[in-house]
Amino acid sequence: MITHDLMEAVRLADRIVMMIPEPGRLIGEFTLQQPHSERSDSWIYQTTAKLMAKDNVRIGFGLIEGTLDLAEHSHTQHSGCNL
Repeated sequence: MITHDLMEAVRLADRIVMMIPEPGRLIGEFTLQQPHSERSDSWIYQTTAKLMAKDNVRIGFGLIEGTLDLAEHSHTQHSGCNL
């Protein structure tokens, strides 16, 4: 799933990968352990707020100015998708 809506991602995804543009780069990855059946509205709002408190997420959405040390993020090659 691809979305620009963080709350939608928290509601529907198991993993969130944040990107920034120009040039496109990955700046963060967050795994959501809560089963979908247990994601109440309260949990979704609280989790979204916790993510929005992170500097890299705020920078990614253009809410604050800042720089990110992209070298600190070790991204491995994607192994594909299981269908």
